[in-house]
Amino acid sequence: MRFVLFFALFVSSITFLSIDSAQAQIVNMQSALNGDISDGAGIIAEARQEQKSGNNDTERLTGQATLTYKRPNDLWLLTMRREYSSESGQSSSDSRFYHLRYRYKLSENWGWEAYAQEDADRFRRSKSRTVFGTGPRYQFSPIGSLDLALSAAYMHEDERFSDRDDELSQADRITKRISNVFYISYKFEEWGTLANVTYYQPEIGYSRNHRTLNEASIALKINQYVSYKFTHSYAYNHRPAEGIQTTDKAFIQSLSLKI
Repeated sequence: MRFVLFFALFVSSITFLSIDSAQAQIVNMQSALNGDISDGAGIIAEARQEQKSGNNDTERLTGQATLTYKRPNDLWLLTMRREYSSESGQSSSDSRFYHLRYRYKLSENWGWEAYAQEDADRFRRSKSRTVFGTGPRYQFSPIGSLDLALSAAYMHEDERFSDRDDELSQADRITKRISNVFYISYKFEEWGTLANVTYYQPEIGYSRNHRTLNEASIALKINQYVSYKFTHSYAYNHRPAEGIQTTDKAFIQSLSLKI
């Protein structure tokens, strides 16, 4: 019965959020943070293909490496990503993503985390975006295979935009937000994991200016080292750069190797 309820949640999120358009900015880190991370040092290498629709059809091929170092009460994580993109016959490698996070375990359920991030994306006019955040996190398991987590973090965001010949210039921005995250996953020991994550990031003092991301995924375990994942993603950005639409959907498939 619990599995039926969770599967219904997973399917409904895909159905409800399947809306066309393009380009928002939240990047989901919860799959990396909530996976089976062994104590000590580890590496996860990932190759992924992403198909977006909206302003223009966009395909992205991505190489990603995640380095982890875990001890009983804390975790360090560093993710580095480079993308090769194509859009309307044009191609670019001017997309990058770096994310560093530290998580400390305060008790069985409570933790605290801090992170720093830098990214850029030519196709959404993002020349450079720098993010710093910190806040509490609460995680619990009502049953053995079901994990839930809630977090809220103060987030400082500094965005710098590139110019396009056919678009109006875009002023740089500094925005203070609260980043709220809800994560739920159901793990099957034999074959894999179902997961759903929702981000809600309103601007402090002006909640109408918010970003939202929902990702639903199925990760299939090939063996203890290799997995294959399918992800459907929907994102909304109330205030994108000039000439960029507010919503975005994507289908992502990825192959991961854990060392």
